[in-house]
Amino acid sequence: VGDSAEISMGWWGSSGLSATLATIRVDPQAPAQNKILVFEVKGDVESGTSVSVSIGQKSQNYEVVVPNSAVREDANGSFVLVVVAKSSPLGNRYAATRADVQVLASDD
Repeated sequence: VGDSAEISMGWWGSSGLSATLATIRVDPQAPAQNKILVFEVKGDVESGTSVSVSIGQKSQNYEVVVPNSAVREDANGSFVLVVVAKSSPLGNRYAATRADVQVLASDD
C-alpha cells in the first residue's frame, strides 16, 4: 500500500496519469488465490478507456526469512521458537526456547 504504479494507455503512453496503490483486499470469489488491488488514479481518463497498470515489488535482502506462521507475539514483542539440543547421559534432549526477533517486513 502506498507504492507507485506506472500507467500506460496503449500507443499513447501514460498521458500524465499516475497511480498509487490504495488498498489490497481478498477476492471474495477466490479468497485463497486472488487479491483485489485498488489504485488511486490521478489525471483525466474517459469512461470506457482501457489502461494498463504495472507495479513492481520492492526487493530487499534479509539476514533470515521465516514463515509468518512461525512468528509469535506477546507483551514483550515478537519472537520465534528455536529448537536447542542438550546432551545428557541418556542421549540428546531437545527443548524449544524463545528467540526475540525484529520483524522488518511481512507479507500476506
